[in-house]
Amino acid sequence: MNEKISVVVPVYKTEKYLENAVKSLLSQTYQNLDIILVDDGSPDHCGEICDRLAVQDERIRVLHKSNGGVSRARFDGICQAVGEYVTFIDSDDTVDPDYVETLYQAIHEFDADAATCAHRMLFDNGQTREEYGFSDGVICLSPQETIHRVFHDSCCSTALCCKLFRTAWLREIAPSALALGEDSYICLLYFLRSRRLAHTGKCLYTYYQREDSAVHSSGGERYYDYVRLYDMLLPVFQTEMPQCLPDFYYRLVEKNIVVYLKMMEDPSPAPEKIKHIADNIQKYKTYALKDKQSHLRTKIACVLSSFGLQTVDRVYSLVSHLKK
Repeated sequence: MNEKISVVVPVYKTEKYLENAVKSLLSQTYQNLDIILVDDGSPDHCGEICDRLAVQDERIRVLHKSNGGVSRARFDGICQAVGEYVTFIDSDDTVDPDYVETLYQAIHEFDADAATCAHRMLFDNGQTREEYGFSDGVICLSPQETIHRVFHDSCCSTALCCKLFRTAWLREIAPSALALGEDSYICLLYFLRSRRLAHTGKCLYTYYQREDSAVHSSGGERYYDYVRLYDMLLPVFQTEMPQCLPDFYYRLVEKNIVVYLKMMEDPSPAPEKIKHIADNIQKYKTYALKDKQSHLRTKIACVLSSFGLQTVDRVYSLVSHLKK
């Protein structure tokens, strides 16, 4: 087993971190790699750094393009990939030396269609937190069990990183118009198609949480994309995996609550969007209340929503204030 594996790295305004990210790829125990650095019209020196790194190692290719966002950059990288499988890392993150090899072995051990791993969060203050880790073993999950665990945060995230996919399958999932939630859209559609998913609890990916990251940019309105995401996925789940609808409805409610709280941080949230969120919560909150594995905070929010979403916001604002 020595199939070529592609690694797509979208690059934008990460000149301080890019070389470390690529160095972690060049240090992989699995050497048969096709590394694609997608310079997404970065205004700093990232493009030059990409070209210099490509000269140093023949496995690196560079795709320069005008800025179109990280989702488009990833998809353009997928279209250029020559590997049977493809994985993604962000250009300001790093992976452990056995990242690719472990995921590749997991796929072949279980004849799986994707493999995932746990990751560690590294914060600016030096603190770390591991997520989705459980042991050094590997478990194999059906699509239904994968969806259940993903929606209850007990398997893996729906980020594209920390995973190894079949390249041809990803090419068949066209990018959506979502600015946020695009990763979840692709991962969930992919999981629905899969026969088996292999997950290792080993932490093999380091996700750097930086305050200057785009993820932490202000503005609650942009989070409404997560509401749109579940609106888009609802008919897909109703048609292709109706047995997972209770899990789906629970997650839909949970995300709608989170988005509502984010949007209320804005001075003038759009009334029609707030109403749509309120309607979603009212329609599906019973599933969250009945779900034995749902988060307590979600159940509390569902109960409070019976008195109006403003009550949810006031209580959560009070709790946040008391924690400071």
